[in-house]
Amino acid sequence: MIPRLEDFIYKEKLIPEGLCTRIMNAFPDFKWTTHTWYNTVSGNTGSHDSKELEVVPADKEFHDQLSPFVIKALDEYEARLKQKIIHKINPIRFNRYPTGSMMRRHFDHIHDIFDGVDRGIPILSIVGALNDNYEGGEFCLGPHTFKMEQGDILLFPSSFVYPHHVNEIKKGTRCTFVSWAY
Repeated sequence: MIPRLEDFIYKEKLIPEGLCTRIMNAFPDFKWTTHTWYNTVSGNTGSHDSKELEVVPADKEFHDQLSPFVIKALDEYEARLKQKIIHKINPIRFNRYPTGSMMRRHFDHIHDIFDGVDRGIPILSIVGALNDNYEGGEFCLGPHTFKMEQGDILLFPSSFVYPHHVNEIKKGTRCTFVSWAY
């Protein structure tokens, strides 16, 4: 049987509601910055003039609390593939999407997650939903659209074959985390 692109997408509710709520309650204290994009042509990093989300690295405490659920999702993903493909995950980053923000269409050829000591290319992209009390903000992956619910973890290949985006937030604030496995 020839695998289909959707055979490599995994979504499961794994994160407890209480953990999502604890993290969200800490969000106002974080030092958020505007999301930036790397331009492969110019070699520069910058932001669009409008509709950008906000990002912040997770502190060690929250990274350590979320990691077991990310690892469980990765283990289940590899079990479906019947092979080991992941050796490491990079530190978790929180994303906050206020009303009017979005994530433009892209694919995850992330290179700034490697610090010169760790090297690699992202194999899997990881998105976790911390809330679902907002309107809009659907996660679009090729022809598939996901309304992520609180506690969901979504895994998919980081390859150019999986372009994705987040629709504009119409009401409320969408809160997620991301990481990449390699």
